[in-house]
Amino acid sequence: MELLLAVAALFLLLCIAYSFSIDLIATRGASITGDGPFCLQTGGDFDLTSQYESRSFESFFDQPDGLWYQSVPKPEDGQLLSPHNPGLSLLLVPGASAFASLLD
Repeated sequence: MELLLAVAALFLLLCIAYSFSIDLIATRGASITGDGPFCLQTGGDFDLTSQYESRSFESFFDQPDGLWYQSVPKPEDGQLLSPHNPGLSLLLVPGASAFASLLD
């Protein structure tokens, strides 16, 4: 019985400690890197021409040279299609937006 109470007390203490750590940010000011910016940029529009023209990636990618191209425009119609899985980006965009709102 004493062991059970000790385990329950430890669990409660860890839950309280965790609740105070929720607002901590491990890497303040770090930008999204790797394939993240490309997945986020895809959103629901698979032709990335307008995203590059409006530089919409600047809201989540802060490198001075901007976001480079991972694909080339199609010769038939000039569309710049994302090489990334659209399903992944549809999941990442709402999640990244929700996470970013927590940081503000």
